[in-house]
Amino acid sequence: MKHEDYPGLYQETDEISIKAQSTYLRTIATYLLLLIVAAVLSLLMGTSTVIAIFAALIFIATLFLSVFLVVKRYDKTWYNARAVAESVKTVTWRYMMHAEPYQDANAEVAKHEFINNLKEILEQNKQLAQVFTGEKAATGAISQEMAKIRALEQGERISLYITDRIDDQRLWYAKKAKDSKRKALFWFILICAAQAGALICVSVRIAKPTWNYLPVDIFIVFAGVSLTWMQTKKFQDTAAAYSLTAHEISLMRSQMSDDMNEDDFSDFVNDAENAFSREHTQWQARRQA
Repeated sequence: MKHEDYPGLYQETDEISIKAQSTYLRTIATYLLLLIVAAVLSLLMGTSTVIAIFAALIFIATLFLSVFLVVKRYDKTWYNARAVAESVKTVTWRYMMHAEPYQDANAEVAKHEFINNLKEILEQNKQLAQVFTGEKAATGAISQEMAKIRALEQGERISLYITDRIDDQRLWYAKKAKDSKRKALFWFILICAAQAGALICVSVRIAKPTWNYLPVDIFIVFAGVSLTWMQTKKFQDTAAAYSLTAHEISLMRSQMSDDMNEDDFSDFVNDAENAFSREHTQWQARRQA
């Protein structure tokens, strides 16, 4: 399934979430970088009026970014839009796989139920209307690819669900877990290095009180900035949660069988989609904590 094969509501909220996430993280990164620059300027300032003016401008910029983040709430848009996108994705796979509540052999009945569920999701998230562009409104609820997949024989649907949903999600979570662990270690090392640098500078100052240009403040600010970024990205929490989900999906994968009947397959799909939804709900809770 490609991005454009999902319902228009998914496409729009997915794109909104990605853009909001990018803007939010870029703004946070810019804010933290400016704090480091301000620390450097404070060390070099001395009696220089020019450097003092630059430092003042930087502090004004950080104040503006703080207000900007509070007013725009890109983080909230990111979380809410992602929640809608994942909800739509879940019901889409249930619909294509004939899972409950879309088991009805009558195509029009199943289609009507699916569209009603999309309406409910949209109704519960009206606050996103202010960031909707409407560009995907003409896409419709059921794409040709969705209809094509729903029309497949059960064996073909089982095979497709394994490769395009189960295996795809398992590999995604495993990759993200590994990446988050690597980044958590990287930023932890940076924090320790910055703290060690500050300790060395303080020790030198004790031994050489007349040395006035030791970058103690820079190392302290850098350590604080690194810690803030780690907390913003939640690398350690994400790594643990994603590793657990990857293992859970692997266990589900081993339960699949080609000789499942329609009811068994429906139950399996619903269990799998509930697991994906549960993980995302926990992700959203971690982000908002």
